[in-house]
Amino acid sequence: MNSYTLRWATRWSCVCLLVLLCARPAQATSNRMADSLSVISHQLFAERNEYFILVEAFKDGYVESGKPFSIFYTEKDVTINGNRLPEESETRYRRLMKDFYSNGSNAPGLSTFTMEGDSISLESDILNPSSNYRTRGPWQQTNRKPSKQLIIEELTRDKLVNPGRPIRLSCTTKAISVNGNALSPLMADKYRMLIRILEGFDAQKESDIYSISR
Repeated sequence: MNSYTLRWATRWSCVCLLVLLCARPAQATSNRMADSLSVISHQLFAERNEYFILVEAFKDGYVESGKPFSIFYTEKDVTINGNRLPEESETRYRRLMKDFYSNGSNAPGLSTFTMEGDSISLESDILNPSSNYRTRGPWQQTNRKPSKQLIIEELTRDKLVNPGRPIRLSCTTKAISVNGNALSPLMADKYRMLIRILEGFDAQKESDIYSISR
């Protein structure tokens, strides 16, 4: 291979890499943050709070903290910040929106939906359980799903507990244990974050203990 061919191949590789990077969502979330956002989305959906779809967009990297956002939905397509979603994501978002508006007792049929804002903060608007996005919504009902129930459901999804069986969870500054078994560092970090987000508990000293029993 001569030097001209090598330079051409190198430039072509750089172009291909740039195209792939541009096609990705603007900001990917870590696995632990994605898990936390999934729990919040599930909670808002159960509470009939339509901002659940905004949390989904954060989780998928389509909406970024501190930047304007817009979500436009029809029965045929979904666009976020003016960009139509990939087919697989679009199908999932349409299904979520259809399920949300058809299952609510007060929800009429929906043909179009728009949500937009000048700016939104992941920390203060989405992760903060007292924010307007988390506590109010046009479709929110008064019967809030208990936060502890959401944590138990997540424990079940992670196969850390069995459905219908007794549960004893303990969280301290040193460790988190479930039914007497200490969680791995990765799982412990995940559930510390979920407990802080959903219950507002953040262990700072040894005497601080959070527990769930069933």
